[in-house]
Amino acid sequence: MGWCEQPIRLRANHQQLNTTDGELTRPEIYVACESRRASRCGPCSRLYQGDAYFILLSGLLGTKGVGKDVLTQPAAVVTLTAPGADVFGVAGHFRDKHGRRLCNPRRSPRICTHGVDLRCGKRHAAEDPLLGAPLCVDCFDYAAAVAWNGHASQLWNVFTTYLRRAVPGNVEYARTVEPQRRGLVHMHAVVRFDLPVASRWTGQDLETAIRDVASRVRVGEHRFGSQLHVDFVPADIEARQRTAGYLAKYATASAADFQAKVGVGNRQHLARIRKTAVPVLYRHYMDGRLRRGAQLNIEMRRDCMRRAEAKAFELGYRGHFMSTSGNYSTTFGALRSARREFAASEAASRPEVLVDVGTTGWTFLQQGYVVADRDADRLANLAARPVAPAVLDQAA
Repeated sequence: MGWCEQPIRLRANHQQLNTTDGELTRPEIYVACESRRASRCGPCSRLYQGDAYFILLSGLLGTKGVGKDVLTQPAAVVTLTAPGADVFGVAGHFRDKHGRRLCNPRRSPRICTHGVDLRCGKRHAAEDPLLGAPLCVDCFDYAAAVAWNGHASQLWNVFTTYLRRAVPGNVEYARTVEPQRRGLVHMHAVVRFDLPVASRWTGQDLETAIRDVASRVRVGEHRFGSQLHVDFVPADIEARQRTAGYLAKYATASAADFQAKVGVGNRQHLARIRKTAVPVLYRHYMDGRLRRGAQLNIEMRRDCMRRAEAKAFELGYRGHFMSTSGNYSTTFGALRSARREFAASEAASRPEVLVDVGTTGWTFLQQGYVVADRDADRLANLAARPVAPAVLDQAA
């Protein structure tokens, strides 16, 4: 379990026999929550981030079962963003990287239909609570923002499909998602091009193909924004290690974590996106269950509403915050299996004192520690480095 902050407490359905004194007991254990969100469980999220780093790195260096020749193949970090005011109705407060540009400067007033002057003209500080918030909340199209977040994963799938058709060889990727201050997600991905030996494609040709495909991708009325960054990764180990570390930090981020850090002005804007996302997600979950032949009843409605309210904290985004193509590198499952096998081999080397009696199985009791004397050591060591998580799939 390591030192998980919100472990899952399980009680055995079977008994255990202590071979030293013959006592029969019904054990209770804690297993790690394995959450990737830093705000929910720091140790488990650090473990997840470490796994993400090695997944990203193995696809760039050729480790953990990936061929060594990938180090010589071109790879690029691609950042795809959401559209701007032309889609969502009004611009938001922004700050450039160095804080030099003025935010939405205009010489003459521009009054919207709600009586708000759509000018700012300030140089915002890095932690300004207005950053990301629209100049007029009533002009901002919240329904369009939720719809775009909900279709972001589909846009990425179409992008990779067309990119594979546009370039020779295979295209493999690892993609992470980051929520922006304005309440829209954007995507960071490392894209590896496994070109044929005789290919004459250069980095410029590949960048042109990426930009051309990104500009043409459509899912209904949804598209990517005009801001697109393509940076090729040098074919040396240190540069690729830095790239893997840069992308891995987004693997444990979520919109819920992000909202805890923003200021009051922007928090109200994000809360309005969440409120708009709830009915959209509710309809999505209801339609999915009805398509699978589920019977409409009050319990199903309540369950769909609970899921919608929980998922609304991700601002309507319905995909994974990290995903990889099939042949990019190893997987989270493979890394976790290796840890479990290592933990099992360590346990097998110790003399077995407790023996299971009857059919093994586990029942969920609660999430979180029971504050009692026997848990004092665990609570005192929450900041310790996490170790391999326990197997949870036996829980009933």
